[in-house]
Amino acid sequence: MSTKYSEKDLKEFQELLTSKRENTELQIIDIDEQLKVMADNGADDSSLDDSSSQIQQKEYLHDQKYRHQKHLRDIENALIRIKNQTYGVCVVTGKLIDKKRLIAVPTTTKSIEGKNQQG
Repeated sequence: MSTKYSEKDLKEFQELLTSKRENTELQIIDIDEQLKVMADNGADDSSLDDSSSQIQQKEYLHDQKYRHQKHLRDIENALIRIKNQTYGVCVVTGKLIDKKRLIAVPTTTKSIEGKNQQG
């Protein structure tokens, strides 16, 4: 059994991850724009209900931004693993992660078996 993916496979994963990176970067920009609009419009609001709703919306957007930034770091790390030709190797078992799993979750570092072993 092979312990690394072929150059062809790695190129496919790189294209997938690059596309996901671009999409995630756009989502972060969109969230930043929404936060800016809220900040610009927030100075006029004196209604307590509006203020409470706006605070919840800001918290939600900040949470989303944090999640997207973490996802972006995971994507960057996966691209580094592709460059190092260690992409797709389970950090727990040392075996190749199933290609279907990598397509579904391209930033994963664990196979199903490895994930189950760690509990």
